[in-house]
Amino acid sequence: MITHFQSNQNIRPRTLIHLAARPLLAGWIVLGSAMAPAMAEVLWTDILQDPDNIELNERFVTERLATGDLPAALSAVERVIYLNPADIGLRLLRAEILVNLSNDTLARGELDALTKLPLSNNQQEIVERLIAVIDSRARQWRTTVSTSLGVQGSDNANTYPSSGLIDFMLNPTNEASRGTRDYQSYGGATKSTREVATVASLTASTTYERPTQDREQISFGVSHASSKGRKYEYLTNHVTTIFTNAALRVNGYVMRLQLRVTHTEAKTSADSTVSTASIAFGKSLSDRVSVFGGAEYSNVDQHATSKFATANQNDGHSASYRIGVSGTVFSRINLFAEGRIATFNPMETRFVADTTAHRMSVANKNKAETATAGFAIPLSDWGRLNASIAGTNTKYPNTEVTSQMIRRDSRQRTRVGMQVNGTLLSPHLSAMTIDFSGSITRNDSNIRQYDYKRSDASLLVNYRLAD
Repeated sequence: MITHFQSNQNIRPRTLIHLAARPLLAGWIVLGSAMAPAMAEVLWTDILQDPDNIELNERFVTERLATGDLPAALSAVERVIYLNPADIGLRLLRAEILVNLSNDTLARGELDALTKLPLSNNQQEIVERLIAVIDSRARQWRTTVSTSLGVQGSDNANTYPSSGLIDFMLNPTNEASRGTRDYQSYGGATKSTREVATVASLTASTTYERPTQDREQISFGVSHASSKGRKYEYLTNHVTTIFTNAALRVNGYVMRLQLRVTHTEAKTSADSTVSTASIAFGKSLSDRVSVFGGAEYSNVDQHATSKFATANQNDGHSASYRIGVSGTVFSRINLFAEGRIATFNPMETRFVADTTAHRMSVANKNKAETATAGFAIPLSDWGRLNASIAGTNTKYPNTEVTSQMIRRDSRQRTRVGMQVNGTLLSPHLSAMTIDFSGSITRNDSNIRQYDYKRSDASLLVNYRLAD
């Protein structure tokens, strides 16, 4: 990660790298100071007219790093090094750019040459970290173990309707029998319940990476997360997931395929097992703009018990499709927008036709359309701030059994999150991140018991135990 690179008319740019000892991210966040706004942008034609102008090349490097154009920045750095081969700072910058471009062979050659030169302690640390990254990528098999601890809370953990009422019809043939009464959530609660829960999770995975520059890999892993409500049981659950995924490059597209099985055990809802297959893709259209998308299919199996006797009426198959675009503005702010269509088809054929169980199952059929927009901003080299807003319209084509109405829902969700790197607290905590997120959700339905609003927040401390 190239974190600082400053230049002006009088100061030679230097590499001030703070590279965490972990695999480099697929994208790079350039956080160096930009050129003064009054300066005109250096164009490639300017370099061609005066290729030996060190100041011009250095300005070109800074501007290309600010836009994430690493190949162009590399060519300019190498021109300056050719004119001044003793500049260790620039040679370190060249090595780091090569590492970010996954050109480990050239990067290793440069780093090996640098180790034979008199380096400062800081420069020696940079060389060692870059070599560690290359050595890590050279391992075809790698095991990762991480854990998280934290708290989460909600002001409406039982998703209680804001109306506090339920719509019902005693006699489907008599409109006059339509009425309302007080709603009760699980356990007899007649109002929204505030709840705080402690959260702990552990994830372990093994990854095989092909010995190529394309970073193609396949992973296998398992994770387990537990939440324990302090007073009530609405946030208490245990979730175990087994997964495998593969990352491939196909005709310029980055493809990710995943299979996972998730088993959830909860206190105030039925246990469930969800099997999912998904495929996602991404492609860069330019230095600033990328497209992404994917498709997902899931089989939902709710486990009926004496406590939740009708749980299997919620079984079914879900499918979703999404497409989006992201772009970088002002050199560092990433904006994105996404559209998604999701459908749920119940397994009503397992029930006898025209029975209550059959009608309850049929009523779950729906189609949801979601639009999401948001942004992410890097906070120097110590964190990232992100926010998004999503709107979902859901249509249920079949009659809801209790109210005898066709259900329509409109949901809005606003979310803000911040991730802080452990290096902000200590340079020895590069394996730690702190995540804070908060969201506000409001669901407006034409059937009162599905009309709710809630606020949620969480604080998690994540730590890589092995990598």
